[in-house]
Amino acid sequence: MKNLNKEYKEKINEWEEVKQEIRRLKQYKTVKRYLELEEESKIINKDLNNLYKKILYERYSNCNHILVMSDYDYDSYEGRSYRYYGCIKCGLDEGVINRGYGLNKEENTMLELMNEYEVHRIGGKQTGIACELSDARELYNEIIENDKDLSDDEIISIFKARAKTKKLILRR
Repeated sequence: MKNLNKEYKEKINEWEEVKQEIRRLKQYKTVKRYLELEEESKIINKDLNNLYKKILYERYSNCNHILVMSDYDYDSYEGRSYRYYGCIKCGLDEGVINRGYGLNKEENTMLELMNEYEVHRIGGKQTGIACELSDARELYNEIIENDKDLSDDEIISIFKARAKTKKLILRR
């Protein structure tokens, strides 16, 4: 305990020295301006993150989802399997709930939105295909690249045929 108290006091002294040095440096216009810009940058970054979240929410909530099974899990204790679906159009993926770690920025925001709005299952048209969502989205983009006026049913039909020839699979 004495060692921790000693270390704590040393850190307080170190912190006070740093604060004192900052106060001294703030006297210089360029340093003062830098600190102001740093604070402004933090505020803008926070605003950007909030806007990004709103953009994703709008994209996800306004999409007529076309789904592939993008992940699965088996609970040996309960003896149940869980299937997670992802949308090939907007990228919304229930699988982030299962993974929960090692997610990229969009997936983290997706998970945050799903938890915030208590959305743990997404509805939409099923393709009946189990594969990696990234591969499915790539195929979807190839399909609509030449004809953006296809209906969802036409897209699903083409998607199923091409998924078989490309041998899309769910890697696990």
